[in-house]
Amino acid sequence: TGQYETERKIAEENRKREEDDRKKEEEKKHEKNLQYIGIAMFIVILVLSALMFGRLNLSPKMASFLVLMSLLFGIQFTLLMIKPMIQRYIGDSPIPTLAVNALIAYHIPNIYVWLDARFKKAIAERTPKTAEATEEGEVNPQES
Repeated sequence: TGQYETERKIAEENRKREEDDRKKEEEKKHEKNLQYIGIAMFIVILVLSALMFGRLNLSPKMASFLVLMSLLFGIQFTLLMIKPMIQRYIGDSPIPTLAVNALIAYHIPNIYVWLDARFKKAIAERTPKTAEATEEGEVNPQES
């Protein structure tokens, strides 16, 4: 019975260790999920503030800055979220991961130019000074 008791204690310790490991893993996962939610909320607030400022009298430089920051945070968050999916298909190999990141990064300037043009157009339509300047024959710097 002494050997049986020892085996039972070892099995119980192993079970407790596995349970503790599982709980720690769940806590880490929960913490990561909370951080992801926080990041997503920050990006949403940043984009909404950019949209709200687009309705207010805002300088084109500030609008461009808000668009750029929203885009950069959005891209980083997207990369963070898709990284596990990429690793599932291509593993931890750095070259394919770099290729996927480069492919995504290749499109950032095009997206930025498109978003920036839309925000500047919206601001120009709402800003009376811009409309007066174009009526007087001055060149609108946003159109060039």
